[in-house]
Amino acid sequence: MKRIKIFSTLAFVAIIGLSGCQSTSHNMPNCEMSKHKKIMVLKPWARASAGMAKAGAAFMLIKNHTIHNDKLISASANVSERTELHTHLNENGIMKMRKVEHINLPKYEQVALKPGGFHIMFINLNNPLKEGDKFPVALEFKKAGKIEVQVEVKTAGAMGDKHSMEGMHKMH
Repeated sequence: MKRIKIFSTLAFVAIIGLSGCQSTSHNMPNCEMSKHKKIMVLKPWARASAGMAKAGAAFMLIKNHTIHNDKLISASANVSERTELHTHLNENGIMKMRKVEHINLPKYEQVALKPGGFHIMFINLNNPLKEGDKFPVALEFKKAGKIEVQVEVKTAGAMGDKHSMEGMHKMH
């Protein structure tokens, strides 16, 4: 029985290592996991506000390592009056942003929240988002529960870095 427990622990450590959840130079993980350690949120970031913009958005990569489909059902943050889940849609050649009720997270898949796709929208910002700042966002998953992440604010025109964009082509 002890061998099985050791093997399970080693397998979990290997999965985490392969999935991009390593320590950074500050000895803090570059991802957050649910209490079940099956949903991972990697490199959450937002763009700095342009001028007096009253809206902002956050992006990240979410990995579902569970045997069940899950859903991101809400997000909350104290940086704005409202926080919503959004996507971009092409309607007759015109890109439009729309609120969505949830974002599906298929089992054993990853979903990208990225510019031009799914994202977390901050409506009526309390203050402009400033490059270099960080702020907490609570993500609520239907099955996995809540995960709080620290969102790092990047430049106004940021598209994310190479590591935060890895695998983002698998958007569902």
